[in-house]
Order: sequence, then structure tokens, then C-alpha cells
Amino acid sequence: MGDPEIRYQAFSPFFRNLHEGKVVYYEKFMCVARLDDLKITHEGIYATAVPITPINRTERYRMPQKPWHIGMKWEWMMMNNCSLGNTQVGWWVWPEIDRVKAVEELLLAEETEKVLKLTLFNENRD
Repeated sequence: MGDPEIRYQAFSPFFRNLHEGKVVYYEKFMCVARLDDLKITHEGIYATAVPITPINRTERYRMPQKPWHIGMKWEWMMMNNCSLGNTQVGWWVWPEIDRVKAVEELLLAEETEKVLKLTLFNENRD
């Protein structure tokens, strides 16, 4: 766990400026989701995730059809390559406007492999 104030300062701006309120969301499934009722506090981030577009990478796990609640205290949030989240909490998001727009365009073109390279399997690892 890390310093919640430092992480609040570092990570909260990503959630304050989303493309149409959307993120690319990964748990066991992947999708583009809109974050409704988004609350960003000094303690953590909380929202209702509304499924928009599935990113089908496996037959085993499918995007839920109904909204679900997500939340995380800042002390648990970390950056992993190009996403924010925590494996122990169970979810990761890619919130950057340009990345979400690119993912949506790639999904329209049915370019799932390119979506995965831009997100889950990002090749720009240090």
C-alpha cells in the first residue's frame, strides 16, 4: 500500500477528464465502460460502471449486461505499464482520452488484436 495523498494527487486527474465519461475496463473480461455517479475523494474513487462495448478476448468471460459498482482506495491504486488499478482489488482501467478514442475506433473496425496491444498487452513496456 502507498501514500494515499500522493496517489490521489497523481492519479485523480486521469479520472477528472474522461472521454464521454468512458474508460477501457479490465477484470476477467474487457470492455469500454462509462463511469456514472463518479466520486473522486481524498479516500478513493467510486463509480457505477455501465457496460458500453465488449472487447472479446476470450470465450470464457463476457462483459456483464448490467451496470456494476467499482471502487478503490488511493492507497491501493497503482500504475501498471499504461493502466491504473490493482490486481488484488481485481480491476484495471485505461482512462486516457486518446487511448479510449483509439480503442473505440479499433473496435468499430473489428481490430481486437490492435486493441489488446494498445491496452492489456501494451508493447511499450519499460
